[in-house]
Amino acid sequence: MRRFLFIFAVALAHISCASRPTTLTPTRPSLSTENVETLAKVESRLVLWYVPGISGQRPLDDRFLVALADAIQTQSTSITTTRITNWSGANAGLNSLLNYPRARQQALLLASELQAYASANPNDRLVLLCHSAGAGVTAWALEAMPPDVRISTWVMLAPALSPGYDLTSALGRVAKAYVFSSELDSIVLGTGTRLLGTIDRVQSDAAGRVGFTRAYPNLDELKYDKSWMAFNNDGDHIGPMMPRFARAVIAPLITPHTNSTITGDATSN
Repeated sequence: MRRFLFIFAVALAHISCASRPTTLTPTRPSLSTENVETLAKVESRLVLWYVPGISGQRPLDDRFLVALADAIQTQSTSITTTRITNWSGANAGLNSLLNYPRARQQALLLASELQAYASANPNDRLVLLCHSAGAGVTAWALEAMPPDVRISTWVMLAPALSPGYDLTSALGRVAKAYVFSSELDSIVLGTGTRLLGTIDRVQSDAAGRVGFTRAYPNLDELKYDKSWMAFNNDGDHIGPMMPRFARAVIAPLITPHTNSTITGDATSN
C-alpha cells in the first residue's frame, strides 16, 4: 500500500509541475560546469552516467545511484564515479513529457556532453543508465553522436518509449544494452502512457511494460520475476530503482566478471 501511495504521490507531483511556465531555455547537463580538459588528467574510471525520468532528480534517484556505485566499486578495480543529467530541470513533470521539441533539444545537449567527455577521457568506460522517459532522451543522444563514440553498457529501467521505437541507430554506439520491463507497471507505463503518450509521443503501453517489438543482437530484455521481491522490487514503476535491487541485480551486469543474482526471465533479443 505504501508503494502505491508513493507512486500516486509522484503522479500528483507531475500534474502540479504542469502548472509551471514552460521555458525554451535548455537545461545544461551537469558536466557543463566542469572542465573536460581537467577531467582528462584523472586516472581511468568507470563512469555511471544516469538520466532520470520526467520528475527529475529526486532522493530515490540519488539512493539508487549511490547503491549501484558502491556495489560496483566493491566488485571492480576501476575507480567508479557518477554523473546525473537532470534534463527536465525547472520543467519537471508533464511539461517534460509533452514538450517534445524541448526533450529532443536536451538530448542534443547530452550528446555533446558525452562526446566531449569521451574525447577527453578515451580510457574511461562509460555506462549509461536511464529511467522511464529518460530512455527517450538517452536514445536520441546516442543517435546524435558520431559512430566512433562508444558506450560500454546501456541500462534502461522501465523505459517510457513506445514498444515499436527503432533502437538500431542508438544501439550502434553501444557494446551491450539491457532493458528491464514489467507487466505490473500498469499505472505509469500502462494507463499513463495510453492516455498521455510515451516520451516519443505514442499513445500505447510503453516498452517498459511490454518490451520492445524488434530484436537486437546486443540488447537483452530482463522481464520482471517475482523472485526480485527479495530485493524490494515489486514490479512497479520504481521497482528497478530500489537500492537492494541495484546492488544485487544491476551491478553484476556492469561488472560481468562477478556472479549475477538474476533469476528472472532474461530474453536475449
